[in-house]
Amino acid sequence: MQDNPTLAPDSAAIPCTRTAVENMYLVVADVSLWTATVTIDPRTEFHLEQRMPPRDLVSGGVMAVLDKAILTAFETMRSKARRLCLAAGPGFAGGNLIAPHKAGPLHEELEKIQAEFERRRDTVLIPALPFLYAAWESKHPLYADLLRSRRPPAGVVQARLRFKFGFTQLSAPDTQDESIAESFRQMCGEAFPALVDEVAQRSREIHRRSFCVDDNSNALKTSVRQTAITSIRDLLEKIDDFACFDPRARPMVQLIQRTLATLPTRGPITGPDLIAAVNLLRALQNADTLITDALSMVAPAPQSGLFDPLEESEGSEDSEESADEATAIPAVSERLKAPDTAALSLV
Repeated sequence: MQDNPTLAPDSAAIPCTRTAVENMYLVVADVSLWTATVTIDPRTEFHLEQRMPPRDLVSGGVMAVLDKAILTAFETMRSKARRLCLAAGPGFAGGNLIAPHKAGPLHEELEKIQAEFERRRDTVLIPALPFLYAAWESKHPLYADLLRSRRPPAGVVQARLRFKFGFTQLSAPDTQDESIAESFRQMCGEAFPALVDEVAQRSREIHRRSFCVDDNSNALKTSVRQTAITSIRDLLEKIDDFACFDPRARPMVQLIQRTLATLPTRGPITGPDLIAAVNLLRALQNADTLITDALSMVAPAPQSGLFDPLEESEGSEDSEESADEATAIPAVSERLKAPDTAALSLV
């Protein structure tokens, strides 16, 4: 990220990101899995065998000690925890930044996963280990003695399978050392670019999975269900949480809100509505434009980007300014509504 000059944190923008970092919660889910393997050297372990062991037993210098399919449930729970954290907020500093109001519900969900993870480990897997080892050895009788001698103890397996999570808030270190203070400012500067990267990536995923005929084609479906629009609304919620503390996220929030307001809330999305949704997703995939228009929220300047910067009116004294504000965002929606027949293909 730091190698891309477009994403380098602007000095005027760092206070905005620091406000977001210090006011949001950082959730870290630390889930480790057991690979059900042990390291071996095939040249010494199998020198007396007539042939090399099968691939499901030995691969890349490690030997499986039981059927790895038994561990799929733990992998599923880790993936679920990661999805919940990612849905709640952008990745940052090894965890995810989330709005304070989401901490309680997320904590409850992670607790449920942790309880099931530990229950399955302690009452299902650990008691069954001797039988699982024996079944694997029966499947590979030529290597049964070796497998039996390399069985990991139950205590090792239990320690490897670990589900931990925690919530915290970050704050600037109270120090006179400018280099330490600068490191915190630089870390804060990475939060907004990380959000933009995730918005762009998630927009590509929604576009490919929900709007394209298949993963290998850019051809669009002729209609999509409301579930596709729900994915965009979920993305909006994630950005809106960040925008409460960092105004540079507001252009994305405004664009999505105004575009969604033009789409039907029931039934399939077709025709111009479909193209409006696709153009929205394509706009959100352009990280360079998102960064440029976001920085204009901190240091406004004339621009011809995708987003029209808005001034927040505190009263009705200047009716001309209010009228301009009322028409600025709908203009964005109108641009998105217009079918881009040269760029889109419907099948």
